[in-house]
Amino acid sequence: MKGRLLVKDAVLAFEEEGRLVFSKQDLLAQGFEESSLQKALWRLQREKRLISPMRNLFVIVPTVYRSVGTPPPTWYLDAWMKHRGSSFYYVSLLSAAAFHGASHHAVMETQVMLAVPVPPKIIASARFRFFVKSHVESTPYVERTVETGTVRASTPAATFFDLITYMKSIGSIGTALFELAENLAIDDLTSCLLKMKIPIADLQRAGFYLEHFSRHDLAHAVAELLKGRELHKVPLVSSRPWEEAEAHYIWKVVPNDTLEIDV
Repeated sequence: MKGRLLVKDAVLAFEEEGRLVFSKQDLLAQGFEESSLQKALWRLQREKRLISPMRNLFVIVPTVYRSVGTPPPTWYLDAWMKHRGSSFYYVSLLSAAAFHGASHHAVMETQVMLAVPVPPKIIASARFRFFVKSHVESTPYVERTVETGTVRASTPAATFFDLITYMKSIGSIGTALFELAENLAIDDLTSCLLKMKIPIADLQRAGFYLEHFSRHDLAHAVAELLKGRELHKVPLVSSRPWEEAEAHYIWKVVPNDTLEIDV
């Protein structure tokens, strides 16, 4: 029978191997008994050596991160999502914009897109906010290398479109959109236009933003997709008054936002 102290040793061995995420089953497979193992894991959590994103999944907190209580969230997000059985996820919105160097202000939460609703989660100092999207699997993404492996994030263009669609839920997006637009690649944008299920109103807004940011090549690609479709007058920001304002002659977007860019 393995003793309680050996649980700590096993966890230390994981860390020395560069493995920060493990399951309870991983330790049971090493011969630890259920009752003593659970007590040891609770003790390690009380000592802030471990955190648990969900039942039976544990993340080692390296010494350098003990003061904040958690390693960077993206270090364990992929393992967490796989453990909970999420068939598809990606780091999204302002968190993805930060990945792509387009976040002027610090993002205080990790924003994740899923196919099903999941409540917000706070783990030590880390805040996770989950958003729901139908056809989430059709969103182009990239695999970003992190200390413990990889994490999935929406491409710059996919992030651009998602920010427009979810702006009501996340607040000001002008600066992030501008910084993303500066370096958007036409092939990334075209891939999103072909694969993503983007509402027509959000395509109108995207085209308006791209033209405003002088990315006329990208705005033209959006216009080509909208060619022949009946466009209705829509507000740039749906949460503000707009009905009496004049719409843009091409995009039929009412610019009811000042479009201030904080750079």
